[in-house]
Amino acid sequence: MDPAVDAAPAVPEAPPAAAPAPAVPLPEFYRDEGERTPEGALAFASYFVRVLEHASLANDSSLLRSVSLENCTHCLDEAGDEDEDAARGEVSDGLRLLFREATLHSYDAEAGTADLDLTYGWPAWRLRDSSGELLEEVEAVEKHHTRLYLMWVEGQWKVHWFGPAE
Repeated sequence: MDPAVDAAPAVPEAPPAAAPAPAVPLPEFYRDEGERTPEGALAFASYFVRVLEHASLANDSSLLRSVSLENCTHCLDEAGDEDEDAARGEVSDGLRLLFREATLHSYDAEAGTADLDLTYGWPAWRLRDSSGELLEEVEAVEKHHTRLYLMWVEGQWKVHWFGPAE
C-alpha cells in the first residue's frame, strides 16, 4: 500500500457550486489485466474497483456496462443507480475507492473463469444534488468485502457476478 496514493483527500465542508459532473479520465489498464491467466484475473479485479469509482465520479455507467456481462444483475443494478444519480444531477463529492486486495479462490483455464474475493474501501464522502445541497454523508469504510466472478469473453475478462462475500 502506497501512503501517497492511498491517502484520503479532505472532503470540503462547503458545498460546491452547481455544475455537471466533472470530466473524469477513464481508468487505465494494468499490464496483466487483459491476460487469460490467474494474474490477469487478479489485475482485472483492481481495474474493476477503478471502473466502479469512475462510474460514480463521472455519472457515466457505460464503462461499467462494457466490462459486465448482460446477465450480471448486480452490475446492471449498480449501473442503473449511477444513471439515476446522473439524471437527478447528483454528485459524489470526495468519493475515492481504494483497492485493498484480491484473492483467487478458483481459476479454470479451460472454461475461462475466475472466482475471487475483492476487498476495497473508501474515505468519508458526500452525495450532493445539482445545487450543491448535501443529500447524504457516507462514512468511511476501511475494508468492504465482495465476491467477484469473472468470465473470459471475446478476448477480455468480464464480470459475470459480483456481490456480498459469503
